Amino acid sequence: MVFLREVLYRVCEQSINQNLTSDQVMQLEEMAMQIALKMAEADLAKTQNSTAKVLQDPKVQKMWDQLVNGYPPVSTPTGNTGVAGGTSAASPTPSSKSVKH
Repeated sequence: MVFLREVLYRVCEQSINQNLTSDQVMQLEEMAMQIALKMAEADLAKTQNSTAKVLQDPKVQKMWDQLVNGYPPVSTPTGNTGVAGGTSAASPTPSSKSVKH
């Protein structure tokens, strides 16, 4: 997080230039961490909200179901499913492939 890096850099800079005590530095670093955490939580809530809206789309729900439950077998012109033991159109058998030497 760029914010956190920048704040911690400034705290370090102030600790040197202002002769802050270690307790003051620790307090400033803790405040920076708490603010960064709140920012991250807000960003997560925003992302979850937009994701929930997208998941309400029937097309997205269908894609999600296919991803979670597995894709149905795709039939080829020969009727094979393209699963183990069969052949698929994407991978021709050696006999159907012309080889030039």
